[in-house]
Amino acid sequence: MARRILLLAVLLLAASLSTAGTINRGNKTGTGTTAFGDATVIEAAELNTDLDTLYTLVNGNLDNSNIDAAAAIALTKLNLTAAITDTHIAAVGSANIDPRKLLQTAASGTDAATNGLDADIVDDFSSDEDEMDDTTNAGTSVSNTPATNLEIEIAQLRYTIQRLAIGSGATAVALGGGTDTAAMWIDGPFRGGNLIYNGGFDVLDDLATGADGDGWTRVLTPTTLEVVALTPSEGQGDGNGLRVIDTGAALAGVSQTLTQLRADTSYLALVSIYDTTGTCRLVTTGADTNQLSVTSDDSASWQMLSGIFETDSTPTAVVVQLLAVAQSDSCIFNDIGVYEINTNPAPRGGKVHCYDSTNADTSDHYLQASGFVDSGVSCSVTPPGPGYMITVRGRMVAENSTAAAKWFEGHLRQACASTTTVDWSADNVTAEAATVEDTASLDFFYVNDQPTPGQVCTYTLEGIGELNFHLNEPGADTTTDTEPTTWIDVVMEPVG
Repeated sequence: MARRILLLAVLLLAASLSTAGTINRGNKTGTGTTAFGDATVIEAAELNTDLDTLYTLVNGNLDNSNIDAAAAIALTKLNLTAAITDTHIAAVGSANIDPRKLLQTAASGTDAATNGLDADIVDDFSSDEDEMDDTTNAGTSVSNTPATNLEIEIAQLRYTIQRLAIGSGATAVALGGGTDTAAMWIDGPFRGGNLIYNGGFDVLDDLATGADGDGWTRVLTPTTLEVVALTPSEGQGDGNGLRVIDTGAALAGVSQTLTQLRADTSYLALVSIYDTTGTCRLVTTGADTNQLSVTSDDSASWQMLSGIFETDSTPTAVVVQLLAVAQSDSCIFNDIGVYEINTNPAPRGGKVHCYDSTNADTSDHYLQASGFVDSGVSCSVTPPGPGYMITVRGRMVAENSTAAAKWFEGHLRQACASTTTVDWSADNVTAEAATVEDTASLDFFYVNDQPTPGQVCTYTLEGIGELNFHLNEPGADTTTDTEPTTWIDVVMEPVG
């Protein structure tokens, strides 16, 4: 009988363990409950069943249901090697796992060791110069080009940064007239307005008839100069382009001459082109360094040609040319711009004021034999950039020191690149007397509405008298209301 009971207990134990989870204790013969009682017989089979259950459970059959939720077992006591998979990681934004701790089996090169990610996913995109120069047009608001991997994303970001910084597009900026190209990042604190007139080719009344005009001059004899309507899907907006077809001599197109440039200054030139057939070229001449000759890559697509040139110390006028390179080439040009870079912005809304005067009484200051003599007052101003106007006002006072009526003449002189007389005045006065009638008072006014940026302009008053004249009015002329004064007032301010 005992053997049957033991066999039944073992079978019950095996069945309970095969289902895992929490193990229930069997009822005892002496008490009818799961516990032994006082003054009752402890059956060996029942005791062994309890003990065997415990041993069997501890020896490899414990599962999650046997562990208390608050057990806080140390990770050092758990063997997790190759046990945690992607399905065990919380969703994005919850796990916060350092990516350097993720090592993929497909990793190659040094990226996997340093970054813990597959080099095919995160590329070392700065180790190769060709990749450094690579940019990708991300498309337009009408037609976007989504990035399918991180490399394309970086290339599109470079494209956007170039557009924002210097206007350069999918083609790397050419350095001067050389053959090498390189990505070029410019941290210019200010970029002035476009110096090109009709750079969007919105007006082509004259050029379309074969004549010069609309701000542009023909270069050689292009066969066709015509307006081309653009569409937003091309990434060029809704404006117009200029089509140049050259079936005659090579390098035909249009040009525009830029004057009033600043001396020793850098300028950015750029234009969008579409080379329908052959290649197109952006050229500048007359600059001191980095004269441009930038050519498209014959890909029958929209490209950006751009580069930087620098003016000389004069500065010399710069000619900008848009050319079809070879015979039978056909090009569309759009939105050409030339911008001054790396300069401080004009103090818009402010002005520079210079005032100089003298009420010194100098006898016989103006002597006819000495020619024109400086009155002793002057003002200098320097336009920091394009878009300024200089206004000059002045007055000269001189007294006839001779015994006869004489004439007196005064000049307002401007010294910028050269010295010229910009205004003059004259007066006949009576013989020397104790009245104001023997005094010449000459007024001057002049406006320089296109001063050259960066060039100092100095304004002075000079006079000459028939025989001798005093500066201002020395002597005992008591009928004047105020002390006579020779003065000059110069105001430079931005316009537009």
